[in-house]
Amino acid sequence: MHRAATGLLAAIVTTALAVGAGVLLPGLRDAERAAPAVSPASARAAAVADSGAERQARTVLATWDLRRADAWAHGDARALGRLYAAGSVAGRRDAAMLERWSARGLRVDGLATQLLDLAVVEQGPTRLVLDVTDRVGGGEAVGDGVRVDLPSDRPTRRRISLRVVAGEWRVASVRPLG
Repeated sequence: MHRAATGLLAAIVTTALAVGAGVLLPGLRDAERAAPAVSPASARAAAVADSGAERQARTVLATWDLRRADAWAHGDARALGRLYAAGSVAGRRDAAMLERWSARGLRVDGLATQLLDLAVVEQGPTRLVLDVTDRVGGGEAVGDGVRVDLPSDRPTRRRISLRVVAGEWRVASVRPLG
């Protein structure tokens, strides 16, 4: 039964992609004909700018993830709260989860987020919107007489919106991408 369901899903996805390509590609070809030519130098400059934007986004995200891991390792709800913009639902959920762990006398050491894919959707001096695929790996639950390796989760796609507050990048929102 599992193979049949997988086969059916593959057939549906393939058909949807084929139909979508048939609908979208004619319009794309018209847009390509109407678009001005781009010189190789302009294309290289755009690629360098894009790689610079991606590098900056990776740095912002990696720094944020390290600060989050440190807050979890110390059971520090205040430090965790400073990573999120005011009113962030993701921040409230993360804080509630940390509180539940702390209430059981546990903290999480070695929390690591593995970034698998990143696309910069929007970037400005005080706003950054990213589509990421990542997973949490590593980490140990640690408490009085307790030290248990935590399982890695599965890759998850999400859109993360960050903004600068008081000179620091803070997560404003996180929503799943499917």
